[in-house]
Amino acid sequence: MSFLDVDAGVDDALAIILVLRSPELRVEAITTVAGNANVTRCTRNVHLVIQELQLPVPTKIAQGSTRPLSRPLVTAQEVHGRDGLGNVTSRNRTPGQPVARDRAVDVILNVAREYPHKVTLIATGPLTKVARAFQKSKKHFALIRELIIMGVVFYAKGKYWSGS
Repeated sequence: MSFLDVDAGVDDALAIILVLRSPELRVEAITTVAGNANVTRCTRNVHLVIQELQLPVPTKIAQGSTRPLSRPLVTAQEVHGRDGLGNVTSRNRTPGQPVARDRAVDVILNVAREYPHKVTLIATGPLTKVARAFQKSKKHFALIRELIIMGVVFYAKGKYWSGS
C-alpha cells in the first residue's frame, strides 16, 4: 500500500505514471503540494496525467499546502514551465475529476490509520504536508511504515546552500 505526495511537475508526472502502472504497487491516494507550480496547477496536473494516459485512479486525490511552512513560495517555472508540465496543458481539456473534499494532511493520517504499518509514503515534492501531518498527530504519523523522499536541489542560493 502506498500513497504519493507530489508537486506535479514534469518529474512528478513521470513518477505518477511509473507508480500507477506498477503491478507491484497499490496507490491509495495522491496528495498535492505547491512547489514546481502553484498547488491548484499541481492538482490539475495530477488529474490531467491520469486522464490523458488512462491510468488507474487512486481512491483519493487531495489538494494540499499552498505555500511552504515558513517562507514564500518559489516555483520552478524556468524548469517546468508556467503550468508545471512544460507548458503543454493549454493543449488539453480540463480534467473532469473532482478533488477529494478531505484536506491532504487528513488524507495522509487517515490512510496511515486505516493501514497501520503497511503504508509507504512517497514524497517527490516539498515536505510541507508531511511536516504538517507529523505536527498534527505524531501518533498516527508513526503508523506509516516507510517514507521515501526525492530530495533534489537544482539551484542553490544564499542561506539554503550548504555545499562546499
